[in-house]
Amino acid sequence: MAETERYALAVRDLCRGEEVTYRGKTFRLHWDVDPIPLCLAGDGPKMLEMGGRIADGVVVGSGATVELVEFARKHIAIGAESVGRTIDDIEVWYLVPTHVAPSREDGIRQLRFYLASYAKVRFRYDMDKKGTTISAELAGRLQAFQAEYDHTQQFAVGGANVAVAPAVSTQQQ
Repeated sequence: MAETERYALAVRDLCRGEEVTYRGKTFRLHWDVDPIPLCLAGDGPKMLEMGGRIADGVVVGSGATVELVEFARKHIAIGAESVGRTIDDIEVWYLVPTHVAPSREDGIRQLRFYLASYAKVRFRYDMDKKGTTISAELAGRLQAFQAEYDHTQQFAVGGANVAVAPAVSTQQQ
């Protein structure tokens, strides 16, 4: 996280026309344009708080539920307040993936590879630290899924991960 923040600050300051020293080298962009705003993307508490501290905008990885939006706003505000700002000083965007298909079943079948990939990434570390409440039973299924996940099949429609994805599906899908 510290390296990500150093890099983001260097980019932000370069885009403001400032001279920057990064990894021992000094840089300056020679252009005559208005400063470019820095936007950071994330969905975990540390990244959201970093966005609140240093960014002009934050793109939240998931805004699909009220619970996730409240979680994101809380952590962006924590970061903002740590440097004397408020969440109102930051432009916040939420990603809400959508898919159009002839039927719900078709949509689930078509997106199973994406949902498997999403479950792997979203819950790869602390399952309870990204604003989602997960039952112990589902957490166990997610851990088993993580153990069987094949990174070489990350975006393969119908790939190996699709076969293990039903283990983590819920009644709501």
